[in-house]
Amino acid sequence: MDNPILIVYLSHLELICEYLFHNSFLSEILDFSVLLSFVPLITYDNAETDKDRILKDNKGKTGIYQWTHRESGKVYIGSAIDLSVRLSKYYSSSQLKRWDNYISRALILHTYSAFSLSILEFIDITDLSKEDVRKLILEREQYYLDLIFSADEPNTYNILKIAGSLLGFNHSDDSIAKIREAKIGENNHMFGQTGENHPMFGKFHSAEAQVKMSAAKGGGTIYIYDSLGTFVNSYSSARKAAEFFNTNHHTILKYARNNKLFQGKWYLSLSEKIKF
Repeated sequence: MDNPILIVYLSHLELICEYLFHNSFLSEILDFSVLLSFVPLITYDNAETDKDRILKDNKGKTGIYQWTHRESGKVYIGSAIDLSVRLSKYYSSSQLKRWDNYISRALILHTYSAFSLSILEFIDITDLSKEDVRKLILEREQYYLDLIFSADEPNTYNILKIAGSLLGFNHSDDSIAKIREAKIGENNHMFGQTGENHPMFGKFHSAEAQVKMSAAKGGGTIYIYDSLGTFVNSYSSARKAAEFFNTNHHTILKYARNNKLFQGKWYLSLSEKIKF
């Protein structure tokens, strides 16, 4: 066979057939043109045994990845500036518990051996500004999310139809409107769960739990001490402290919890007594 175009075509067709075998749900909900768009560059059939290869092969590479539960064909689409760094977090049980989203719970429940990991595409971010990198990555992730959610009954662990914020990227007004629409009314997972149907019906948080929840959301008093441990001031919330120090409340909470010197001058604390 001497025709190079035909050789490439047949090779591509072979990849499609192999991918269909592992993702049979796609053949039912997407047309051929969509299937062509979903042929991955690389597929690691067993995310558990292929862990080292996954992290090594994708070190320093930017792109779009996809987790697939092989038995059900259910997928999760994500993106990362450094795929290896991002994917390594999925292999941390503590990180999965902190994220506590659908894909995290599925990985914990079914274990990595039940999943394959695919790289849908690599993204060249050479010579791009930080802002352009953000936009390009989210645009490419959005492309695949649109394909997934084009089905009548999307078989996905992704919750939102809009690509998530990355490195502080701000959505357009149109994207924000779509996200809001996706989380209200019948689209909201808590829709209709009122009264006795609500999971918290008849339950009350302890005072300690309320304080912790308040702190996690940026609430609760932040106490400021100088480098010698002398009390200087206090703010009614992490957000108020963030405004004074010209930073964000996540940074305030981080330093308040790890007891490290902030801006080289101050110790932040969630309690009136600071521990050195």
